[in-house]
Amino acid sequence: MILEKQIAETLKEKGIEESEKVKAFMYAAFLPESMKFHYPQTARLEGKIYLHIADRKTWQEAYDWCRERNGDLASVGNLAVHSFLCKYLLNTKSQDAWLGGAKIGDKYYWSDGTPWSFTSWQKGRPFGHLRGTPQDRVAMKFFINGDWQDDSNGLPMQFFVQWTLY
Repeated sequence: MILEKQIAETLKEKGIEESEKVKAFMYAAFLPESMKFHYPQTARLEGKIYLHIADRKTWQEAYDWCRERNGDLASVGNLAVHSFLCKYLLNTKSQDAWLGGAKIGDKYYWSDGTPWSFTSWQKGRPFGHLRGTPQDRVAMKFFINGDWQDDSNGLPMQFFVQWTLY
C-alpha cells in the first residue's frame, strides 16, 4: 500500500528502527495528508478522520477492511458525532451504513473501545433476533433520520471508517 511505502521510506531515510509504536505514530502523522490526497471526501471531527465507503460489505468484511488500513468502523460516543455522521450520510445519498457497534453477550460495544455511553436506536430497536437470525451489529439508517437498527452481520451495507489522530 502506498502509505506503508511512504512510512517505510521515511523511516529508512532517517535511520529509525521500524518498531510497531514508531509505525503507528508515523501512520497517524502521514494520515491526514494521505487521506486528503487519496480520499478528498474525508471529514474530520473530534480528533478523528471519517470516510464513507460506498462498497457494500458484511459487518465483518467492513471491520476487516478498516483494520487492514489501521482504522476502525466508526463509533458514536456522543450526540455531536451522531449528528455529524447523519449529515455526512445524507450528503452521500446513501440509505444505510455500518457502524462499529456489536453485541457481545447481552451488551453492545464499540469495536474501537469507545465507551458505549450514547445510543440513538430506532423506536422498538434493538430486536436482538429477526426470524431466528441474530441481529447483533449496528447500522445507521438514513431513511429513519440516522437512527440505528440492529442488523445481521451477513447483510452487506456501505460503512463508515474512522481513523483516530494522536
